[in-house]
Amino acid sequence: RRHPPRGTPWTVAVSRSHGDARTEAFIAGRGGAVRAELGSAVKFGRVAEGQVDIYPRLAPTSEWDVAAGHAVVTAAGGKITDSQGAALRFGLRDDFIVPEFIAWGDPAAAP
Repeated sequence: RRHPPRGTPWTVAVSRSHGDARTEAFIAGRGGAVRAELGSAVKFGRVAEGQVDIYPRLAPTSEWDVAAGHAVVTAAGGKITDSQGAALRFGLRDDFIVPEFIAWGDPAAAP
């Protein structure tokens, strides 16, 4: 799914139970964003199938909570990055924490 043209609201997957200030600020920066509250790994699936444009999680989470979704989104042609646009990498920390990620349905939308 191509990212929304300028002036068109983004559809953003958000957690029903995990919110944080950085993620909320990121969403607010997508003026008029439509929030899709979804449970757990469903958010990655919706990005992969083009039902939502983006899934930001700008707070720490475990690698095992992200790895399968990463595979699904990238196999569907999307991209997962950190907030600076660098590709998400696994196995870098002994505690298996991913500090943040953004799943993009359209890789061209990523920074």
